[in-house]
Amino acid sequence: MRYADKSVRILVEHLINSKMKKIVFLFLLGLGLNIGAYAQTQSEVEALLSEYEEAMKQKEWLKSLDYIYPALFDVVPREMMEETLEQSFNSPDFSISFEDLTLTEVSDIYEETDLSYCFASYSLVMSMTLAGEKTEEEIAQFADMMALQLGEESISVKDKAIIITQDNAMAVLKKAGDSQLYLLELNPQLKQIMASFMSEEFLERAFGVE
Repeated sequence: MRYADKSVRILVEHLINSKMKKIVFLFLLGLGLNIGAYAQTQSEVEALLSEYEEAMKQKEWLKSLDYIYPALFDVVPREMMEETLEQSFNSPDFSISFEDLTLTEVSDIYEETDLSYCFASYSLVMSMTLAGEKTEEEIAQFADMMALQLGEESISVKDKAIIITQDNAMAVLKKAGDSQLYLLELNPQLKQIMASFMSEEFLERAFGVE
């Protein structure tokens, strides 16, 4: 697979560098599951995220990819995401459980030519259980390695399970003439990629003015 821009290649290499990074990245990308045509108010987003939470507990991983903003697949191919999901969530080395998704804030709706969107902040909690009988020391060592990848504030251990907590933000977008809503994770590492298909106005609202 070839990427025309060096920054794109660096981003993709970063995304696939760590299995846990891939899992968290794909969870964040998948936050559009079951979002309906007019779900851009806080109460509607809360209700729909509750549906998403239940779907994640039922492990309907691949379905969530249908709601990613299509332009992103030009950079990170859908086939790669599907393969990563299958490999990660069917791993013989550990199991992942979706624990909680809490919406913390929804912005006003913004309008651009042929596009409307809002921003939503949320907290995501997952738990990871290693396969086989592991000592507390082994679990702690694995948790320490994950903390190096995701940050110490994101990792804790409880009852032999590794708890992953992420505070993040996403954009929920609706294109003119399309009844479906799409989403984009508001990750600074994706900003340069978004610049190829999102407006400067959107980027300033999402990430601020540099």
